[in-house]
Amino acid sequence: MALISGPVETTTGYVQRSFYYYDIYTLEKKNEKFVQQDDQEEKFYKAFEELESLYVNNELEKLSVPIDNGDRLYIIPDEIERGKPIQYRLVLVRTNGFPLV
Repeated sequence: MALISGPVETTTGYVQRSFYYYDIYTLEKKNEKFVQQDDQEEKFYKAFEELESLYVNNELEKLSVPIDNGDRLYIIPDEIERGKPIQYRLVLVRTNGFPLV
């Protein structure tokens, strides 16, 4: 995991934003051990293409998970092109508030 962090200047002051980069992979249980699945790249492309379809069809509730305090965390696909890294955003939406990106 890598982190890029720093203040962002706005007209009213500064907002602290952090960007995290993760290495992710799929696992399956074999003989009581978890091992990486074969063809992970294809599995991720298919999963994100399904998320993109939900986003395009405005099925936003299916793109989010509730957080303990009532806020919601959304995953929004930005660019999915086979052979390139998948670009997406995780967006925290506070209860009855606007998204914080």
